[in-house]
Amino acid sequence: MSTSQRRGVAAVTGGSAGVGRAIVQQLAAKGFDVGIIARGGAGLDAAADDVHKYTRNAVAVAADVADWAAVDGAATRIEQELGPVDVWVNNAMATVFSWSWDVEPSEYRRATEVTYLGQVHGTLAALHRINRSATADLNLSDRLKTAVRVLADTTGADACSIMLYDETPDTLALRAAVGLNPAAVGVLTLHPGMTITGCAAAEQRVIAAPDARRHPSYAPIPATGEDVYASQISVPMVLRRGAEPRVAGARVSFRFVELRHLCAQAEHSFADRFRKG
Repeated sequence: MSTSQRRGVAAVTGGSAGVGRAIVQQLAAKGFDVGIIARGGAGLDAAADDVHKYTRNAVAVAADVADWAAVDGAATRIEQELGPVDVWVNNAMATVFSWSWDVEPSEYRRATEVTYLGQVHGTLAALHRINRSATADLNLSDRLKTAVRVLADTTGADACSIMLYDETPDTLALRAAVGLNPAAVGVLTLHPGMTITGCAAAEQRVIAAPDARRHPSYAPIPATGEDVYASQISVPMVLRRGAEPRVAGARVSFRFVELRHLCAQAEHSFADRFRKG
């Protein structure tokens, strides 16, 4: 087969069959080394063989995209064996073709987790690595400003902020933001457990609130100007400086009705997002 000059590294979820495998083949044909993420089976090895036919390198990783740790681990392995990822394609999905009354609730749950959370986990894995590469030579303040801007631009968020945890006073401090009142940056602090973001940091779990005002942990913070936003997702991340962990709460507010933006407007349901996204 004809080959192209190496153009970088691509990662494809659900790349072992169907459209995903075709994407893998096209990327290899265009000169990319390809990391392939799928649940396993002969299709993974066959997709890797497709890449090798174009004299490109391939890494096949068996992982369930509904599992964040598995996706993050797969991305790390691809980086270790192929180099930094330049292109990330979220393709994995699960569907159930049947009369609705014949579908078990567990099947609906599985299809939702793979199709929705697979997109979220893949996007977060890619963003973590893009931000790290983009900010490698910057100081902390500049890194946070770059990270919050990249995150907002990539997700299409109306507003995005990053809060860093300071262990001694046990507070989260707003350190970077777009779409919020800039006067609040470097001034606003709150304790873990306060507001949706504080709860995400305290519990170290992602909290998605499609209608933020109805969430039990919602508390308005007028100084930020965030009251104009309908929905919010808060993502805690553990950053390591030496051996000491630090928790950063990244908060993103959305007003769009598209699945790729993770949250919908309050006046629209999740069902609307699946029809329109």
